[in-house]
Amino acid sequence: MSLKELGKGTLGVVYVGHYCGREVAVKKFTSQYEGDANALSALVLHSKILSQLRHPNFIEFYGFVVFSDVSVGIVMEKCEVSLKSLLDSTPQLSNTQVQKISMQICSALVCLHSIYNLVHGNISSNNVLVVKNGFSSIEDMTFKLTDFGQKAFFGDPFPPEAQQVDKLESYYLNVSEEVEEHQPQFKLDWSDPLVYPPYAAPEVMNGEEWTAQTDIYAFGVLCTEIFLNIPPQFGQHQLNASKVSWVSFKNILKQCL
Repeated sequence: MSLKELGKGTLGVVYVGHYCGREVAVKKFTSQYEGDANALSALVLHSKILSQLRHPNFIEFYGFVVFSDVSVGIVMEKCEVSLKSLLDSTPQLSNTQVQKISMQICSALVCLHSIYNLVHGNISSNNVLVVKNGFSSIEDMTFKLTDFGQKAFFGDPFPPEAQQVDKLESYYLNVSEEVEEHQPQFKLDWSDPLVYPPYAAPEVMNGEEWTAQTDIYAFGVLCTEIFLNIPPQFGQHQLNASKVSWVSFKNILKQCL
C-alpha cells in the first residue's frame, strides 16, 4: 500500500493510499498503542465493529493495519471534504439542502442506535464527510458519519454482533426482539481529544454518561449549525435554535435540545 499524507489530527496522521485498486484514507494512530496490549486489543475491537457497520451514510471501513514501525491504524473510505468545510464555503443553504443533509445524518443515527445499539459520541460538522458523487449540487451529494467516539465502543468489552442490513427500509423496522438490549455509555474525559464541548449535552458537561439521547442533543446542535451556518457555542444552543425561521424545522430542534 502506497501512502501520501492528507492531514494531521490529535490522534495521529491521515494518509491517502491505494488499496485493492481503490483510493482510501488511512488513519495512523499515535504511539499511545505501542506496548499497550489492552489499548491495542481495544483498537482491534473498535476496527472490527466499524467494519461491520452497514449504512449508506456511514463511512465504510475496510480494515485494521499494522505498519512496519509497529504503529497501527485503520483503512477507510476516502471522501472529498467535511461538512464543516462545505459550510465554510457556502454562504447560506436552502431549506431543501438543510433537509437533505439533516435527513441523511438522522438516518445514520437511527441505524446506529436502533440496529447496532451503539452511540456515536463524537458528532460534529467535522465528523460528517461529503461524497460529491461527481456533482457540484449539494442535493446530489452524500453525507456520511465518521470518527465514531472510541469510548462508545470501548465501554463494553462484549458489544452485540452488528447485524448485516443492506436495505434502507429495514433500518426503521422494529428490531427490539432481534437485537439484545444494550446501551453503551461513557464518561466525559476532558483529556480525551475526541470530546467536542460545543456539541455536548449539559449532562455530559456535568460528567454524566454519553448515551443515545446525548447523541440526539448533539444532532440538534449540528442541525442548528447547518441551518444558520454559525459554529456552535456551548450555552448558546437554545438561543441559536430560536433564530431558525423555518417553523417545522425549529420544532424538530426543540425536541432534540
